[in-house]
Amino acid sequence: MADYPLLTAGFDLAQCVRLNAEGDRSGYYRYLEAHGSIYAPLARGVVERNDESGTIAIAYCTEYARRRGKTVTDDTLLEINKGLMQLDCEARGVSYRATGVHRELPMAVIRTYHAQVFRSVLGLEPETWTAEVPLLCAGARADEVWLGMLKDNFISLAISTCMDVIEVLPKRLKLDAYMCAIGPGQLILPNMFTAGHGMFGNETRLGRRADSLGQLTAMQRRAVDYLDILTCSGPIPVLAIGKAITRRLEEMARSSVDAFGRSELMQSSRQNLESQGRNPYSFLPP
Repeated sequence: MADYPLLTAGFDLAQCVRLNAEGDRSGYYRYLEAHGSIYAPLARGVVERNDESGTIAIAYCTEYARRRGKTVTDDTLLEINKGLMQLDCEARGVSYRATGVHRELPMAVIRTYHAQVFRSVLGLEPETWTAEVPLLCAGARADEVWLGMLKDNFISLAISTCMDVIEVLPKRLKLDAYMCAIGPGQLILPNMFTAGHGMFGNETRLGRRADSLGQLTAMQRRAVDYLDILTCSGPIPVLAIGKAITRRLEEMARSSVDAFGRSELMQSSRQNLESQGRNPYSFLPP
């Protein structure tokens, strides 16, 4: 059973009800944070848009929705924020009436109301929430992963979780995911490499033609889409994730060199270019 902390003795649910009724999103989460909520700082970052966690969450949601024909505007984000705040407040009341104590809401409750809001506001799946796919990948460890996301710096956990998601992929695709996440095209030529399309207009995922990915399980497919969207959501997540993945790639390059001195990383890079339409007999090194 996950250990969700109690809120401080001075916490007054009536204050949350009041702030929610007034639509004071920042005040609501600041009040919770001041009384020991470990979820509130993450939610406040999204509301105030003044830290990396909020930037990444909004960018991911916006890109996820855009790929499904939905436009996320400031008004949309306001509606999402208010919906989440209202359901959070209601859930805290239900929890208190059932237990007699004010405890941090468990992952399952927060996960459920995020799914509800994204469905009602955007008509989209629970995966619109940045944490959903990593939690799906975590399986029975979802509570543990969620608590880690709340207790650590979010950008660090976003990177770590991204690594965990990559690990569920087949070996070949895992290398492609690493290469995509640090690709300079993400920042220099965004129109070529974002929006799920490559340099030659092919539909791509993780820098490879979508029709070349082979047979993936449903979970692997979710992981592919998650990583592809995350690495196409703007410079902040790309730079942060790219820095971490570069370290991982360096480790892989040192440990996976074949008899001809060719690393899997080098071969993956060449195959990615070939899948986009490059001549396989080009000047690229073997």
